[in-house]
Amino acid sequence: MGRPRKSDKITDLEMKDHILAVAEEIFAIKGFAATTTREIAAKSTANKNLIFYYFGSKANLYTSILEKNIAPVIDSLLQILSEEGKLDNKIDSIIETYYEAFARNSAILPSLMARELAAGAPFFKTFIAGRIDTIKPVLSVAFQTEENSFSTYFKLTNIIAVTLFSFLMRPVREMIADHVHIPPPGDDYVRDQIRQFTKFGVLV
Repeated sequence: MGRPRKSDKITDLEMKDHILAVAEEIFAIKGFAATTTREIAAKSTANKNLIFYYFGSKANLYTSILEKNIAPVIDSLLQILSEEGKLDNKIDSIIETYYEAFARNSAILPSLMARELAAGAPFFKTFIAGRIDTIKPVLSVAFQTEENSFSTYFKLTNIIAVTLFSFLMRPVREMIADHVHIPPPGDDYVRDQIRQFTKFGVLV
């Protein structure tokens, strides 16, 4: 059986990227379970069989989206954590890594991550497990060099939670700002609040 038919006006790579882009939007809105390949095919105007030809399954398509969006963030995080020094001295760089990732794809990534986490992060766990040989040594060193490993664990997991929440709350801040006629806080202020909360557990 050969490759499913598609328009000769678009290359395989262009069609694959187009399907990924459309699937990102739908997964971000509805989550993995509620999204169907039929819906992705209809919105992307692609032959449904092309999705299976390029990705094999809906799960593989979703994993490809996580790979595209999350792998660069994890690579940057591992690079930061592998450098010498205490975690508190690296927090600003870690926050910036997460913040920039969400900012670059603010229409998709925050919602995509929130829905994945709300579902128990099954695909994210599989994604991490597939890279555990790279991730585990770096995290082990990071924890062993800190006097309070519980604090290290809490801070590392809280950074992404607080940063993600700040992006999910953007529409609410903008709505309130519109009603009270006061500009919403800018990126610099939000970043500073994330730093304060991560380091000290308080907002200022």
